[in-house]
Amino acid sequence: MSDTTQISAPIVLRDESGAPWSEQYGDIYASRDGAMSQARHVFLGGNNLPKRWQDKKQFVILENGFGLGGNFLTTLRAWREDSKHCDKLCFVSIEKHPVTAEEILSYADPDLKVEAKELASKWPIRTPGVHQIEFDQGSVVLSLYFMDSVLASKRLSLGFDALYLDGFSPKVNPEMWQSQLLKAFCRYARPGATLATWCVAGAVRRALFEGGFTVEKKTGFGHKASMTVGVYEPRFKTRRMPNVSMPRSDKNENHILIVGAGLSGGALIEEFSRRGWKVTVVDEGCVPASFASAIRWGMLHAQMSADDNRLFRLTRAGFEVTLKHLESYPSYFRAEGLFQMAKDDTEYLKWQSLFNEKMPFEMPQNFLELIDAKEASRRVGAHVKRGGIWHYQAGILNASCWVRERIYRSGATIFSNQRVESISKVNGQWVLWDQMGTKIAQAPYLVIATASDTPRLLGLNFPISDWRGRISLLTEPDLSDLKVSVTGKGYALRSPDQWVVTGASYEEDGHEVEDARRVHLDNLKKLSNFFPDLKDATAMGFFDGKRCVAIDRLPIVGAVPQDAFSSDIDCEGLYCCFAMASRAITLSDLAARIIASQIEGEPLPVEADLIASIAPNRFSRKECKS
Repeated sequence: MSDTTQISAPIVLRDESGAPWSEQYGDIYASRDGAMSQARHVFLGGNNLPKRWQDKKQFVILENGFGLGGNFLTTLRAWREDSKHCDKLCFVSIEKHPVTAEEILSYADPDLKVEAKELASKWPIRTPGVHQIEFDQGSVVLSLYFMDSVLASKRLSLGFDALYLDGFSPKVNPEMWQSQLLKAFCRYARPGATLATWCVAGAVRRALFEGGFTVEKKTGFGHKASMTVGVYEPRFKTRRMPNVSMPRSDKNENHILIVGAGLSGGALIEEFSRRGWKVTVVDEGCVPASFASAIRWGMLHAQMSADDNRLFRLTRAGFEVTLKHLESYPSYFRAEGLFQMAKDDTEYLKWQSLFNEKMPFEMPQNFLELIDAKEASRRVGAHVKRGGIWHYQAGILNASCWVRERIYRSGATIFSNQRVESISKVNGQWVLWDQMGTKIAQAPYLVIATASDTPRLLGLNFPISDWRGRISLLTEPDLSDLKVSVTGKGYALRSPDQWVVTGASYEEDGHEVEDARRVHLDNLKKLSNFFPDLKDATAMGFFDGKRCVAIDRLPIVGAVPQDAFSSDIDCEGLYCCFAMASRAITLSDLAARIIASQIEGEPLPVEADLIASIAPNRFSRKECKS
C-alpha cells in the first residue's frame, strides 16, 4: 500500500490573533482579514462567480485544499443568494488532513455559522476515498476526496469549470504546489474553465501556463497585494485526461427505461425519479423484488480487506450512500451494529497486527473496531467462539419491502409480469419488445438490471456465472438473546419477525447440491462455528435465490461499450447494472448514482480507477461477443 492512501487528522489551534492555525504546517487556514471575505474576493471573484454559473444546467468547481471548508461554505451561500444560479452545483474538494465536524463548527467564520452547522451535521466518517454530501435536495453536491493531492489528481472523475487552489503556503507545504500536480489538475479543465488562487509564486504561475491557462495578476485580498487568475486557453496541444465529463446536452430528453425491479432496479428508479426524470420500469416478476431481491432481511456493511482492495473501497462508498438513502425509510433498517468473527485464531492475530499498525489506514472508532471474544459476546448477546471486527452503523435491512416501497413512492410507470424478449434502437430511441414482437415502451436512455439475464438482452456473453444461495430458516430456542447479526464464514441474523436465518450455501450453476438436508446441515455447521454453546437449532425451510457473479467478483456497471457490438449499432444511451454477487444491498445505490452521474456528466461518486474496475468495457470484445 502506498503512503499516499493514508489520511490523518490535523491539529488545529488559534494563533495570537485568534485565526485558525495548523500546527503541522505552521500556517493559518485563511486570511486573518476574514475567511468569507477572502473566499468572495479571491475564489468567487477570481472565477467571475456567480455570473459564470448563472442560467446553466450544471457547474463544477474543483478545489485543492478543503481545510475548514470556508471556500465551500461561502460558495454555497453565494449560490443560494443568486436567483439565477445553475440548476446543479458540483463542488469537488481534496483534503489529506480532514478536520472533524466539531472543528468545522468551532472555527467557522461568524458569518457562515448557519452553513457550517449544516455541513457539520452531514460530515462523513473519516476514511480514505470519496464522500458525497448533498444540500438543497441534491441541487448542490459536495464531493470530498479524502486523500493525498497527488493521488487524487490521478483518480478524479470529472471535468471542471472553475479551479480553486488554496493549499498552505508553498514555503511550508510545497507538495500542494508542485508543477506536475498543477499540470495534472489542468488536464481536467473544460473549455473556458477559469482558476483563481491567492498564490503568485512564479513557479506556480509557470506550471498553470504550461497546463493551458492564460494567467494574470489581479489585486489581492487583505495584506496581499496580488493574486493569480486564469482562463483555460491552450495555445498548443496539451495532454488531456480521457473523457473529461461534460454536461448532458439533450436536457429535454429526461425519459429512461429500466428493465428489472430488484435491488439494483429499485435503486436506479429512485435515483432518476428524484432527479426529475420520467421513469418507465419493466419487470418479469408479478411484483417488484420477486426473485433474489425478495429476501426478507439482509445485511448492510462494508467488506474490510487488509490491503484496502477495490471491494473494500467500493463497499465503503456503497455503505455510506445506502445509509443516506435509508434515512427516508427508517422502518426498514435496523442500525444495530454487526459483528464479523475471525474465521480462526490466525486471522484474528492478523487483524490485531493490522489495527495496531493502522493498516490499511487508521480506523475511525465510529467505523470499525477490533474486539475480543468476551466483548463480542456481550454485544452480540450470545457466546461467540472468538473475537473479530465490530461494524458501527451496520445492520439488517428488510430488503424486499424496501425495494417495493421506494419504487411505489417514485411514481414511476411500472409494467409488471412482463418479459422483455429483445431490445433495439429506432430513431435514437431504445425500444423494448415482448415475445410476440409487440413494443412495450421506448425512451432515449435504457438501463438493463436483470442480473444473469442482462447478457441475453444485450446479446453479449459477459464472463459471469450463477451461484445458488440457500439460507436456512430456523426456530430459535438457544438464540433468543441474539441482539445483532454475525458474519464471517457464513452469517447468522435474528430478524424482527422472530426468525433466525443462517447460511448461505454457494452452489455453482449446474453443480447444485441435490440433497436439501445436506445444505441445511452445512448451514447449521456455520451457525455452530459462531456459537459453540448452541445445543438446539431446527431448520424449518429455505430462502432460495441465485447470485450473479462476474469472473473478477466485482459488479458490472456503466455504459455498454460500443466495440462490443457490430459497428452499425449505436450504443449511446445504453447502460447495464448487474453482477452484484452477494453485495446488492450495499452496492446498488452507489451503482445507480454512478450511472446517473455518467449520463448527466457530473463528477462521479468514486475514484476513476474504481469506475474502470466495474465498467463493462473491462472485458475484452472476445469475452463479450456472443
